[in-house]
Order: sequence, then C-alpha cells, then structure tokens
Amino acid sequence: MEITVSDTTTASNLSKITVVNDEMAGKIRVHKINAEGADLTGATFLVRNKTLGTDVGTLTTLNGYGELIISDIGTFDSNGNLVPYDFTIQETNPPAGYALNPEIHEFTFDPNGHMDYTIAINPNDSAISDGTLTLVNDQSAITISKADFENGENVPGVTLRVSEAEFDGEKWISNGTTNDDWQWTTTTTTSSHALNGLVAGQNYLLEVIYSTDGF
Repeated sequence: MEITVSDTTTASNLSKITVVNDEMAGKIRVHKINAEGADLTGATFLVRNKTLGTDVGTLTTLNGYGELIISDIGTFDSNGNLVPYDFTIQETNPPAGYALNPEIHEFTFDPNGHMDYTIAINPNDSAISDGTLTLVNDQSAITISKADFENGENVPGVTLRVSEAEFDGEKWISNGTTNDDWQWTTTTTTSSHALNGLVAGQNYLLEVIYSTDGF
C-alpha cells in the first residue's frame, strides 16, 4: 500500500488509515514414488481438518506430484497470532498396479510463514520436509500355489500363466496382455509364485499351459 504525504496532510488524516491483513492460506504437497524412486501418477489423497473433524479436500498426483491449497488453516489469538489447526492426509486410491499405502500422516502449518502460502510442517514425521510429504508405494502382489489336492504336496513341472482377461459373451478369455514374471513353472521345492503389478479392478485369467501326468 502506498501512502502519499503532502504539505496539507495532518495527523488526523493519517490516523484514519486502516490496514487489514488477510489470513494466509496453506499448501500441502505430496511426492509419490515407487521403491526404485520413479514418480507415480494417479495416487489420490484425502485431507481432513483433525481439529474441526471435517473433510478439507482431495489431491491426485501427476508425474509424481500433487498439492492442495487450504484457505482456512487456523484461528487467531487475542494478540493476532495465528494458531494453526491440525490436519491429516491419507491415501485413498493407489496408482494403477500398486498397493494402497494406508498410513495416516498428521501435519499443521508454519504460523510464521510470510509468502503466498505457508507450508505444511511436522517435526516428528521424517516423511514431511520443506512442505512436501514423500511416500513410497509397493507394487500390488498376490501369491498363487499349485498343490496336490489329495495330500497338499507340491506338484512339480506345471507351467502356469496369468494374463489380462476379457469376456467374449460366454466365457472369460485372455486378451494376450501378460508380463514376464506372470508365467512360471513349479518345482519340487517351490509351487507358489508371487505376482506383482496387478491392477485393482482389472480382470485376469489363470491358465495351465503345461501339466505333468495325472494332473
């Protein structure tokens, strides 16, 4: 704000000037990566105001990053100092092919910020640094095993394959989309196999490509 004082300006003129400060908004930023450090798109998070018990909003990552601007971040005490609310953030929908990270992270806002936005802080949470929450997602996984129905023993020499499936109007069939580690052969010591990268909501088909005699 610019104030111009001229030869005719009096003390009473200046005493009538009122300056009002608006409450500063806060910004929470998320960086979503996998175990190898690659950025992940499509992770959705819910932010809640823990103090008031209300939902604030959601954010979704794009190329690893997402952010949410929060306009109401606290109240003011009798001296005009900001008293920030407490907030929580939790993943509600993981990126395709990854398992949900159910951790709930708490944060508040720096009451001494003076920029366009004050940043999220929590000195007790190492995942939050410089206003950014960094989280890792593991690939979704299931384990499939092949065993003798009669005695539960391993059945060696059976080759199985998992692929994406589609319904042709009568039955589920493979659409040909698979992965290198989605086909395996059982041995005498290992009949189970872990499948990584399955997408929630996608249909899959398990096929026996080759089976030993009697199975």
